Amino acid sequence: MNMMDQPVTHIKFGIGRVVGKEDGKINVLFSNAIGEKSFQYPEAFAQFLQMNNSDLQNFIISEYQSKQEKLLREEADQLAAVLAERKTPEKSTKSSKKKAESKKKQ
Repeated sequence: MNMMDQPVTHIKFGIGRVVGKEDGKINVLFSNAIGEKSFQYPEAFAQFLQMNNSDLQNFIISEYQSKQEKLLREEADQLAAVLAERKTPEKSTKSSKKKAESKKKQ
């Protein structure tokens, strides 16, 4: 969805308009006293910014939620891989101990 020139409201800086969006950042131009500010996209919309257009706001929030879910899945996959690596050496150590014990008995 096109966000360029769309009005947004920041909890501290007030009303501004979107002047750019690229590389996970959104640029908003506020009053002359404040100027242009850059925010993480879409994370800023979960805390600091709100689109005045409710359809755009809903779209951005759904993007944010999808990104969070993806990050959680990736984190869970990494944790599972670490746990799997930790379990693998234990199994080989146990089997090595059993082999050593059976050799002692002979």
